[in-house]
Amino acid sequence: MLGILKSCLAFLRSRIFWVQLAIGLLGIVVLFFALKFGLRQFTRYNDHITVAEVVGLDRAGALAMLESQGLEPILLDSIYDPMGRAGAVVDQDPRPLAQVKSGRKVYLTVYRSGAPSERIEVTEGMDAQVARIILRNKGFGFVEQYVSTTDLAGLVVEVRRRGKVLHADDRAPRGAELELHIGISKRQMVELPDFSGVLLRDAVLRIEALGLKLGRVKYASADTADAVVQSQQPPFVQGRRIALDALIDLSAEGAQIQGVRQ
Repeated sequence: MLGILKSCLAFLRSRIFWVQLAIGLLGIVVLFFALKFGLRQFTRYNDHITVAEVVGLDRAGALAMLESQGLEPILLDSIYDPMGRAGAVVDQDPRPLAQVKSGRKVYLTVYRSGAPSERIEVTEGMDAQVARIILRNKGFGFVEQYVSTTDLAGLVVEVRRRGKVLHADDRAPRGAELELHIGISKRQMVELPDFSGVLLRDAVLRIEALGLKLGRVKYASADTADAVVQSQQPPFVQGRRIALDALIDLSAEGAQIQGVRQ
């Protein structure tokens, strides 16, 4: 045992040991710097690109600009906005001026050229309030028409667009104007009077007496004390009947006493 220990101490004092130790340390240092600079080169640590702003550009222009930077544009989504310019970029990710590496994907959202279509999903006999909620949530505009009926009072009779009856599975562009026909019993209808030429205060009293509701009142002049109705909405049509609680909008101006109807 003592002989082995003496041999080890002799080896540690030998030149061969110190040469091998120096070679080993040098190898470790060389390996460290090789890994450091090699990894930096592989990851392109200092190779950054400032992402250009392409929001507002047309799709083709945005793709060309990003590709010229060495980036990869991806059309991620499209949205519809009637005020937007079809094909124009509305959003990008990463944001403009972000620092990224070459080859990075840039996701684009553009305005689509037409409104997406939606299923109507309103059926005959559906509760009218439920139908209103469905149509609003789908982005449809609609006007209500009331139809005298005996068995569908307060329920949907039909939905129309441009004179055509639409069924639940039919589709229409979001934002399309529809007609929602709602059943109403005959006793809930009243004949629409002609208010033109009537003193505004008398027209208001008559609207309330008939069970209708006063909507917006537009004055054509500052003189409102004796204003006379000039027009109404819905317009008067001989024999036209409307639902109780319907809103009546009036346009009035200062009275010229002669010719005022009672």
